[in-house]
Amino acid sequence: MDRILIQAVTVSVALLVGFLGRSLLLRHLAVCLLAFIAYGMLQDQISVRFCPDYFTRAHAPIPGVDHPTLLALLWGFLGGWPGGLAAGIAVGLSATIGKRPPRTIRQLRNPLILLLLGMAVNTLLVGCITARTVDVLGLELGEPWRLGLPAEQRQAMIILTAAHLTTYSTAVLGTVLICGWTIWQRRQADPSAPSLES
Repeated sequence: MDRILIQAVTVSVALLVGFLGRSLLLRHLAVCLLAFIAYGMLQDQISVRFCPDYFTRAHAPIPGVDHPTLLALLWGFLGGWPGGLAAGIAVGLSATIGKRPPRTIRQLRNPLILLLLGMAVNTLLVGCITARTVDVLGLELGEPWRLGLPAEQRQAMIILTAAHLTTYSTAVLGTVLICGWTIWQRRQADPSAPSLES
């Protein structure tokens, strides 16, 4: 639990510095951090109700926390902030480094929203496809994951694993696309044009 607290404090400080400071790079970082954490917490609220065992068997136990809502909030935070940090650094650098006019938070708001929507849609789509595949092929969890789990929870664990891996891979691909688009947009801009405030 101490490690979780240290991570929470560190992320909170990063958010405060990003939102209260003047650095556009750090603001991009803070926005991505917050967006990914919020997305992770929301997705895990749905996931924990579909298969609570995913958070108690496929994740390390969190001492003293067994309520599904709290588990989902904690794992949403723990799973979301590293991706948000990586995306924030990549997007922030692509939006600010160099002599071309930087891209502001406002200018990157819609691409970030599209990324989050794409993550949700792809996760849902792969979850549905995996559910059908598991049903048709009769796929099963291997040992020791299956021990003591009813059949429907074993299937749900497979579905959630595929869905969550899709979330991560979509986040990586989407971040790369946003960075590429941002660099392209900045190259099209007139270097003498004043940049807008975020």
